[in-house]
This record gives sequence, structure tokens and C-alpha cells, in this order.
Amino acid sequence: MSVDLVEVMSRLEGWFRGFSKVLIMCSGGVDSSTLLAIATKVLGRSNVTALTIKSPLQTPWDLDDAVFIASELGVKHLIIDDSSILSSEDFVSNDLLRCYYCKRLMLSKVLSIANDLGVDVVVEGTNYDDVKSDYRPGFRAVKEFEPRVRSPYVELGIGKECIRAIAKSLGLRIYDKPPNSCLATRIPYGVRITLERLQRVRDGELVLKELGFKVFRLRDHGDIARVEVGVDELHKIVEPGIRDVVVGRLKRLGYKYVTIDLEGYRRSGLSTS
Repeated sequence: MSVDLVEVMSRLEGWFRGFSKVLIMCSGGVDSSTLLAIATKVLGRSNVTALTIKSPLQTPWDLDDAVFIASELGVKHLIIDDSSILSSEDFVSNDLLRCYYCKRLMLSKVLSIANDLGVDVVVEGTNYDDVKSDYRPGFRAVKEFEPRVRSPYVELGIGKECIRAIAKSLGLRIYDKPPNSCLATRIPYGVRITLERLQRVRDGELVLKELGFKVFRLRDHGDIARVEVGVDELHKIVEPGIRDVVVGRLKRLGYKYVTIDLEGYRRSGLSTS
């Protein structure tokens, strides 16, 4: 372990020592899982609770990872089944503040649970790179709920590469897990979000996962499925056996056309058009 990593871990551990009981919002990704591991190391299992929101916006494999990590660490894990976001007109109308509306509603529910549990703070996993290099209206909602909701990576200036190194040093098996985001990000802004669209995207991405792709997105453009995979995997998706499976199964989900994006996966790979 490098000196820099030791210093960063020390600062992160010190951040958690300022509390006695915490609630960690655990999505199943590297960022939140690492926070959960650090909090457990510092405060002990009995003083840490993981909370995962199960909704149509989430991929089932992320939920599986959240369950696995919480179980492996031996902490209490609350899974809240909640589809109420699809009743929010602000959210389903899908404008540029979609993530803000979603995060605000989610945090309101989480804080109610946190109050019942008597924890000191709700901890969420936005990292420093996210807020510096990406459009993150959801983080605006996080700021509105401070100090009851805190973001240690942002406060301490810790980015993704460092988080992965910490996760690896802690023995977390998902330290190299590719980034993911909620399924609503696959639907272009201005296009109404429906349960049917979300389920179609989820089922389509499951096809890609089952075929062994590591990084992928299925962008839903109505009749058109635009598939993004990692640049180093583009050769694989055009192999006849793989291509035929992808096209056949996505058409059975209701897409008339299946396209491969030659730019490959990229963050914010969806626009208003």
C-alpha cells in the first residue's frame, strides 16, 4: 500500500470517528460499498446500517452486490422496496432536473428511516470526480439535506481511482466493478419515463451481461436500441454468434432496430436527441 493511500484511508477513517452510529446508502457499487467497509472497520458492525432502495430504476445485479457486501461485512441491511418515484410527475416527465427530483424524494424517505433508527448521519457515496467532471443535479439535493446527509468522498476530495485502490486493499471483490447508474439514464431527456421502458432496458442489459460484456448500456430511443459497450469489447459484439443473439433477443423485447454505437460506452452518452 502506498504512503498516499495510507494517508487517504487515515483521513477517511478519521471522518467516520466523528460519529457513533451511521446509515450508509448502499447501491452495490464500489463507492458505497467501500464506505460501508470503512465505517464497519471504524465503528463496528453494531453501529453501522446499510440501506438499499429497491426500485424499477435499479439493476438486479446491483441489488445482488449490495446484499452480498452487507452480508460479508456482517452489518444490518435494510432493503426498502419503493416504486413511488414513478408517481412523481416531476421525475417521469424527464427534464434536465430528473436526478434532482429523484434524489430529493429518496433522501426524504431515507431520513425518515434514519430518524427512526437514531443514527447520527446518513452517508452517501458521491465521489469527488463525479461532482468535478460530470453533470450531477442529484448532488444538489444532497447538499440541500446537509448536515443530516454527508458525502465524505466529496468533502475529503477522494476520487474514483483512489476509492478502487482502497476497496482492493480491503479485499472487496467488486473493487474493479464497472460504473453503473440508474436505468432512467438510458432514456433521453424529454422522453417520458414509464415502467415498461425501464423494464425493457433492464431486460436488454441483462442480455449483454449474460453474454459476458463488462461495460455496457442500452440507450432506449423508442423503436431503436442503441447499444454501447466498452471500446475494447466492440470487436466481440459484432461477432456473428454474439450479434445474432443480441439482435434477436432485443427485437423480442419490442425494438424494431438494434444499433451498435461505434464510439463505445462513455459517461453521459445520452442527450436530448
